[in-house]
Amino acid sequence: MPQVEITTDTKIAEQIAAAVDELRALELTVGIHGSEGPHDEAEGMTVAQLAAIHEFGIGVPERSFLRSGIRAQRKKITRNLELAGKRVVELKLEPKQALGLVGEDLVGEIKARIANKEITQDLADATVEAKERTNVRSGHGTGALIDTGQLINSITHKVG
Repeated sequence: MPQVEITTDTKIAEQIAAAVDELRALELTVGIHGSEGPHDEAEGMTVAQLAAIHEFGIGVPERSFLRSGIRAQRKKITRNLELAGKRVVELKLEPKQALGLVGEDLVGEIKARIANKEITQDLADATVEAKERTNVRSGHGTGALIDTGQLINSITHKVG
């Protein structure tokens, strides 16, 4: 009787393990990163500092756009992360690409909440009047966190 030799190719299993290890080592951040630099309208302040003032209510009423956006999208974020992990294990997406897609989606959701004026607004009458004048010039709305557009346009994601 002929002898049968069985060999096992572990190449795909090794690729999956390496992709999962890379995914575990990555970090996704969403927000306004320090590299955004100075804010055009707030002298001596970066966009990230101005965002923190509004996010945590430092000297102004709290207008959380990041934390509230993440809370509002918690189920969707979880689902997107699960899908991203699945695509990495299936070797259909690179780990950075998979997390990048999750980040892009969340950035879009946070920006939409601001643009749709879903952020709690507690604006002084003078602020509303000033925003209405700005709106005529810039085309931006009068809602909280909307004036020049610099803050909303500075919301990004990073994978590293």
